[in-house]
Amino acid sequence: MTTFVYSFTNYDGFQPKLNFVGWKNYINIFTNDKKFWASIVNNIKLVLCYNTIGLFISVSLALVLNKIRFKNFYRACFFIPVVMSTVAIGYTWSFMFDPTNGIFSAISKLLGLPVVDFLGNYKLALYAVIFVDIWKGQGNNMIILLAGLQSIPADVYESARIDGATTWQQIRYITLPLLKPTISVVILLTTIGCIKAFDLTYVMTKGGPFNSSELMTVRIFNEAFGGSAHYYGYASAESTILFVLVLIVSLIQLKVTREKEA
Repeated sequence: MTTFVYSFTNYDGFQPKLNFVGWKNYINIFTNDKKFWASIVNNIKLVLCYNTIGLFISVSLALVLNKIRFKNFYRACFFIPVVMSTVAIGYTWSFMFDPTNGIFSAISKLLGLPVVDFLGNYKLALYAVIFVDIWKGQGNNMIILLAGLQSIPADVYESARIDGATTWQQIRYITLPLLKPTISVVILLTTIGCIKAFDLTYVMTKGGPFNSSELMTVRIFNEAFGGSAHYYGYASAESTILFVLVLIVSLIQLKVTREKEA
């Protein structure tokens, strides 16, 4: 509630009284703030990558682990990045991406390929962060999908095998349709998580270079704390918009999930 009130002020964190400016902050965001809209586009890219490439990886891992021996061991291995410190992961991958001393630059030099500064290139920085984010989060999605797979009755597959269904046909006509409710839950959780994503991006790039990897949360943080001037009132307006977006996405996803389950 305090954030909502601050969004109608030019509060900077120091002045003793609040100076109300009405809808000025919101009007400026929707009409003039190109950086904030660029950050929304970056969030959309993160959501799309996570719910396409990331979802494909999670489903594939779950399908493989559901059939092999020692699944608990491999499940724990894939889940380790999820419970690791995001800050530690961010700094580790930043060092690996370093064009001077990083492992990727060393491999490029060994193969005679040009060294690429992934985090310093405004065209690649966001996708480098997305790659690390997907790597870190797949274990959690895989666990949820694996639980969904194990809830499918075994006699359904037995009947399909008796009827001559191949492995691919079983996946296409049995596994994926019965797994849709679980997939919907994963998409809901990852979409909300991508909209709220902050720590990994801030550790690795702080939204740079040239705001090319700046997500909404990073943009809000930079607006409020990133420079010598602190625009808490303006950042509060951006935070309110972020809250509304998360709420809308949650309601849409829940409605779609209920319709599929009905």
